[in-house]
Amino acid sequence: MSKRLKFFLGHLSISVIIALIVLYLIFYVWYPVPLHQALGITHLTFMLLAIDVVIGPLFGWLVYKEDKKSLKFDLAIVILLQVSAFAYGFYTIAKGRPAWIVYDSLAFHIVRHSDIETSHLHLAQPKYQQPSWFKPQVVALLDTKDIQKTHPIPKFTIAMDHPMYYTDLTNMKSKIENIAFSLNDLKRFNNPQKVQQVLNQYPMANSWLGLSGVEQDMVVLMNKETAEVIKIADLRPWK
Repeated sequence: MSKRLKFFLGHLSISVIIALIVLYLIFYVWYPVPLHQALGITHLTFMLLAIDVVIGPLFGWLVYKEDKKSLKFDLAIVILLQVSAFAYGFYTIAKGRPAWIVYDSLAFHIVRHSDIETSHLHLAQPKYQQPSWFKPQVVALLDTKDIQKTHPIPKFTIAMDHPMYYTDLTNMKSKIENIAFSLNDLKRFNNPQKVQQVLNQYPMANSWLGLSGVEQDMVVLMNKETAEVIKIADLRPWK
């Protein structure tokens, strides 16, 4: 086996291992299915992996000439460019990961890590001051009257991206019981067979609410008696 082929296979193997780790991190930890669709990061992710797995090793193969005096320098430049492009894309995906799924009395909304307003973060409860590095956490937005009692700040600052206004979802149990929709309503906006297939997987769900996404709206399957989120499903909450 030639040195050129050995280098290419080694470069490719390392790139594939990194790609598999990144795929797991993105689709199973930061953007658990189907949140990657709701936020529209699938295309960016595969561009990132194309740079890592295809373009980087390919450029390494093209510049590799065993007798070239500048071989080490050329390969260093290829690897530096590959790492730089990959790091930028990975950083973008990491910053845009969903940190909070926030219920606001009508529906759920996604708050990305990059959206979090930090100006009054010290006023938030300690558990809301630092988003998880793992899957997004589900919270609720305090009622306006409660906000004004505890945080006398002008109303225009009340928004999903202010953790100072977060509370446990269970505190909104009575409101969820009153507003959550019947599972049968899902069949108005989705294929009835697909709806039934999803519901068969999650028998604890007895109601649903909408999830507003950046690219695609989803459905949050709920148990309204316990205010528990059962599953975010790739179903349409409205037309």
